[in-house]
Amino acid sequence: MIYSSASASTDISTVASPLFEGTEGCFLLYDASTNAEIAQFNKAKCATQMAPDSTFKIALSLMAFDAEIIDQKTIFKWDKTPKGMEIWNSNHTPKTWM
Repeated sequence: MIYSSASASTDISTVASPLFEGTEGCFLLYDASTNAEIAQFNKAKCATQMAPDSTFKIALSLMAFDAEIIDQKTIFKWDKTPKGMEIWNSNHTPKTWM
C-alpha cells in the first residue's frame, strides 16, 4: 500500500494491524532523499536489530535488475561446494534463485 499524501510519522496502525495479525512483524517507510521516517508500525519491533535473511533477496534482485547487473538470462554458477539444502547445489537463474 502506498500513501501518496503521507507525511512524517503517519499513523498506519489501522491499515497495518490486520495485515500483521498473528505475526511479530513491523513496517518502516523511510524517505532516503529527505532522511525522514514517513510511517512506522510496531516501533519496538522495528528498533530490534535482526538479520534480513532471505527477505533481502527481493531488494537485492530489484537493485541488480535496475542497475542492469543481471537480467532474466543470467546464470549464477554453483561453486560445487555442498550447501545446506539440496536445491542450492546447482546453477541458478533469477527465477530459481528467488
